Amino acid sequence: MIRMEQIARRGNRFEPKVQTPIKAHIVGFIRSVPRHLRNPDVRFRVVLAFLMASILSIVFLTHHLHRALEDSKHVKMGIKLDERDLYIHHNWRGMLLHGKLANSLSTALMAHTCKTAKPGFCKEWKFRARLEIYLDYRDNNVTCYNVQWKKMGHSDMEDTYNLRNAEWYGMGEVANLYWPSRDFHVDYIKFDTGKEPLGTIIKPYWLSSKGVGIMVHKKEKDEVLFSFNSTGDNQLLLYTTDNVLNYTICKGETAFDVHMSFFPQLAHSRRTLNPYIRAQQVSLMSLTTPKDAGGKRVTNGTSGLPVTQAAFGQATNDAAAEAKKAGTRLLEGNSTTTLFLAKAILAPQVERVDDFNQSMVLAFAEKFKSDEGFIQAHVIVLQHWWQHSSGDLDFDTNRFPKPIEMMKQLQKRDIKVMVEVDPYVCLNSSNFDRVSQNEVLIHDDNNVPMFTRWKGQLCSPIDLYSTNTAVAWFLDKLYALKKTYGVDGFVFQGGQSSTLPYYYVNNRGRSYLDQYLDVVKDVSEYIGSPGGERGFVILGGQEASWEALRSLPAKVMMIGLFGHNLINPGCVGGDLAIEAGTHEDTELYVRWWQFAVFMPVLQVCRVPSGNGAIAEFEVVKIIRKLVNLREKKILKAIGRSLEEEPNFPVVRPLWALDPRNDNCYKFPNQFAVGNDMIVAPIVEAGVNETEVYLPFGTWCEDQRVHRGENTVTVRAELDTVIYFFRCNKTANIVSTT
Repeated sequence: MIRMEQIARRGNRFEPKVQTPIKAHIVGFIRSVPRHLRNPDVRFRVVLAFLMASILSIVFLTHHLHRALEDSKHVKMGIKLDERDLYIHHNWRGMLLHGKLANSLSTALMAHTCKTAKPGFCKEWKFRARLEIYLDYRDNNVTCYNVQWKKMGHSDMEDTYNLRNAEWYGMGEVANLYWPSRDFHVDYIKFDTGKEPLGTIIKPYWLSSKGVGIMVHKKEKDEVLFSFNSTGDNQLLLYTTDNVLNYTICKGETAFDVHMSFFPQLAHSRRTLNPYIRAQQVSLMSLTTPKDAGGKRVTNGTSGLPVTQAAFGQATNDAAAEAKKAGTRLLEGNSTTTLFLAKAILAPQVERVDDFNQSMVLAFAEKFKSDEGFIQAHVIVLQHWWQHSSGDLDFDTNRFPKPIEMMKQLQKRDIKVMVEVDPYVCLNSSNFDRVSQNEVLIHDDNNVPMFTRWKGQLCSPIDLYSTNTAVAWFLDKLYALKKTYGVDGFVFQGGQSSTLPYYYVNNRGRSYLDQYLDVVKDVSEYIGSPGGERGFVILGGQEASWEALRSLPAKVMMIGLFGHNLINPGCVGGDLAIEAGTHEDTELYVRWWQFAVFMPVLQVCRVPSGNGAIAEFEVVKIIRKLVNLREKKILKAIGRSLEEEPNFPVVRPLWALDPRNDNCYKFPNQFAVGNDMIVAPIVEAGVNETEVYLPFGTWCEDQRVHRGENTVTVRAELDTVIYFFRCNKTANIVSTT
């Protein structure tokens, strides 16, 4: 019976279902909607609710998409701007740089996001300042961020960056600045040429071993100050009182890539190293050498791993033959570069100015030209004492009674004569009265010459922006020296911002130094200047001290990385003459020689002397060996570098050879001459042993061969110079056990 009822219920497909109260309510509401919508008030409320929901949805979606866009920009650009903190990071190397922005603005002020015309960030502190950061992609996966501050009120702009956890380089010619620059301290100084401790060849540029660099874009009239590690806080501070502070931060895979992005002219001539150099490291056998208690390899003098004589001969002969093809071509030419490279430049110094005269110059030149001389010279530079006062631009007849005869004697010995010149006319100059009335000098609104101090005298700079009068007068004087006396060339000095009159304001848009060097660049074939395009570049005066010697490798390498190749680091032993009654430090003099022979330009200012500890003839013997080394090997390496990479620095840091090797950043005094020679000068007193790092490749010294990517401890007595040259890849290295 029950079974029959169940079957009957299943078969009745059209049996009505009983609705629950809730379902009935919903159905009733739906059926009543059309009736309620006939009421205008209800329709208005429905439309209003729909609009509110749409607005809320749009706001939520916009906020979500904005955050997603910001996050994607952070990942893509490698930068994050969080209120006052700027973070530059790398995908796998983590944080590269951390900066604190707008330190001069109150922390209570809130920043508002503003629009930018191109990809980047924009923050604005109302009525105070506006910050814009723009993205710039460059070659070799380098990403740059242009930071632009625009002042909208009376607050000065001040940004600081943390320098910790990296080695920093840069700035250029700075007194007693060593690599890395962690020990350098300077507090709130204006970035002007010649302003102590800054030299002439400088740039507001800092480069980190982590692969990040900072370059300030500064115009001549901009009041840009900086502070570097002033209290040992490892902070770089950028500060300006102007309306604009503009600088660029770049990051890349290596410091080398970043530097190339700031100086693209170097990259155009950069030679790519042969790929076998890296590959050969894998195949080299494991080498062992005698080690000291600390587990470091120890060699004696120019020694290392013994090789068979045949292997050594093959390696050195192949390397020498390859270098000779490129290097000797340049050295055998007749260009001015060849003249400056092949022989030394003489620049005689004296203890008293009155001793600088015609007979002294001829006697000094004779010492270096005779067969007994330890070095020969093709150029002699007469320092500024050749004229009585700056602005005379004529020989002092009291000290040089027969200048034409002197010129003929020097040129008969195949010595070119260059004289030092500066762009000033001093008050006691024979030309001052004449030029002060002809608008030749920089003057004020009342046509009164403006004065400054130059070499202890009161002088007025020549107005080199006036092409019709001042420039014509200056160039006529220089050409007259060539025509009247047979002067071959000029070494131009002065022109730094710090040597201009205090109240002088340059509104020309170009620095006085740049204008000066541009005016004189074509006056002669033989030119020396503090940063010009032609001839050699000469550093400022160096004291005869270990601190000055220690700072020279960093100066030369940084100036080379700025794009200058023919660098003259100044006189061996120091440019400044030894004071009367004192003895020259012979150890310092010899170590200075061991550094200077590897420079593109070698300048000698005085003959060597003994001090009791070492005899004069022993000093001369050491120097003759160094000169012989320069003529046989060093000049070939320099010539090869200039020919194959004409715009790339001859003297370059180790990390230019292997930028990805962290060890190359840890030996700041070492440098490379081209790609095939490494030098480790001794720049500290009493040191006769040093650690040398050899980058990838196979390196030879004397009759020894070393495997690259290793640190070697080398003993170097006073008569030993430490250098290595790249060997042929097929050299057989014999290990000792």
